[in-house]
Amino acid sequence: MKRMLPEIKNEPIEVEYLGNNLIFKNHGDFCQFLESENLSLSSAGILYKNDGVGLVPGILDNWFKDRVELKNKAKEALKSGDIEKYEFYNLRQKVVKIMLNSIYGTLGLEIFRFYDKENAESVTLTGQTLIKASEKYVNSIFNEKLGKNDVDYVKYIDTDSLYMSSVDFLNKEMSYDDKLNFTVNLSSEISKKLNDFYPYFVKMFFNSEKNLIKILPDSVSSKAIWLAKKRYALYKAYNMDTEEKLVLDGNNIEIKGFDVVRTSFPATFRKFMGNFIKDILTDVERISIDNDIIKFLEEINTLSIFDLAKNTSVKFVSQDKVKDYNPKSRK
Repeated sequence: MKRMLPEIKNEPIEVEYLGNNLIFKNHGDFCQFLESENLSLSSAGILYKNDGVGLVPGILDNWFKDRVELKNKAKEALKSGDIEKYEFYNLRQKVVKIMLNSIYGTLGLEIFRFYDKENAESVTLTGQTLIKASEKYVNSIFNEKLGKNDVDYVKYIDTDSLYMSSVDFLNKEMSYDDKLNFTVNLSSEISKKLNDFYPYFVKMFFNSEKNLIKILPDSVSSKAIWLAKKRYALYKAYNMDTEEKLVLDGNNIEIKGFDVVRTSFPATFRKFMGNFIKDILTDVERISIDNDIIKFLEEINTLSIFDLAKNTSVKFVSQDKVKDYNPKSRK
């Protein structure tokens, strides 16, 4: 754990608390103050009292419980073979997830009833601290297992996700199933170690006894592409949530954030680029991909304007808003 702790500078610390400016001689004195006043600290340097639950955290606690209940119902429906009920509860839990994820943003919105810039910054920066610490911890585990030093095995992190590579643990002699089973077990092992680590980390970094951080293994992918934050494509081989091995038939591909597959992208180009990404992930030979590109370029001039144009709306209203030239039959 030593490598996880930041360097502690033995310098005076100045804090504004209840309208008073307090100065502590060193880090130890400041920690004693936090304990005596029952305070926790965010990564933005904001102090929070721990003697109760605030309105927003209370609402979030209820939403978290609701989501857990909905996810459990979805799992039960899937196991019983009731696909319709599974899709219903799975969609509901996703709606709650969006609500949970949006709260931190509304805290920074000036028109929100409980707008507070310091709270918004605390949520964002503390989340960054947690996921970056998770990355360092996973890398420390991998380096120890493989006898390496400071090698980065985490390929991508964002707000609440961490993707790691098991390639260095595998060898060519292993069968596909052996590689998959090893990676599934490794993912479960790492998530358990992270969840054991979080209570310790939350106490050490934020002086909080209440740890609500929990990470769950989501999936194992055979191939992946990352362009930038929240812009990636995964060829999923195993669903950790349902403990289901997926068939590599080209259908279990998840694409997020790519402009080329959004509904606002021209229809023909969207279809072509969707297949292009699929071909890359499924190891289609480059010469075949090149031929598809050439063929597509040759066909462009023969396609309808409705297939090629960007499908954003066009306003047919005069600048003075008096005349409407909108054709009734337009697409």
